[in-house]
Amino acid sequence: MATEEPHAVPAAGPQDGVPDLQSSDSASTAEAVAAAAAAAAAAAHLAVATNSSDGGYQAQPFTTLFFIDFSFLRAGNITEVVEIAWVVFDVATRQSLEEVSLLVRPEQLLAPAEVLTKLGVTQEQLFAASTLSEVIQKLDTAIFQRSQDGVNPAVLCVYEPEKLKDFRTCAAARQVTLYPHFAQAVVLKRVIQQFLNSKFSQRKGRLSTCKANQLSGGLRLRSGG
Repeated sequence: MATEEPHAVPAAGPQDGVPDLQSSDSASTAEAVAAAAAAAAAAAHLAVATNSSDGGYQAQPFTTLFFIDFSFLRAGNITEVVEIAWVVFDVATRQSLEEVSLLVRPEQLLAPAEVLTKLGVTQEQLFAASTLSEVIQKLDTAIFQRSQDGVNPAVLCVYEPEKLKDFRTCAAARQVTLYPHFAQAVVLKRVIQQFLNSKFSQRKGRLSTCKANQLSGGLRLRSGG
């Protein structure tokens, strides 16, 4: 069955700041995701360890992480996903188990040349890519396979909530139903900031205690002299 090409609406170029490919000219989004692997694994440990009494993340025995990233085309009020990439991590070993990058066929926009270069494909190859529904189904299947026993749950991780929000908007526009794991994704940016704030508060507390002890010691020395 022939693939119908989208209407020729050009997506905005880099001067508009919209090709949302957060990778260097020499690296694909998948490679960028892989490069962030260690950070994702570390952040997952933070998410597991963070106490929830102060509104933080509830501790969960996650054993597998799906660090996920998206690439978009944008023009006016149109946003389309053109790539979904994920890296599967084992939390215990901090090892990458699988790295996947799947193209998504746009329905309304044409990708600029620089975006095609970063994706490493031609316009024709992008037109022949899987639909958003098909790619999401593959991701869902991978997540379910890693969580099928219910004992070793997998969790989705994203760095920026904005990208996840745009992805959900695209899915809604295509009438693609998303499973709950997309709503329960761990936002690494928040976890890391929360962790840093906690560490900063602990450090300030230790410094205050140290200064108080020094002041107390100084007073004792002066009174003893």
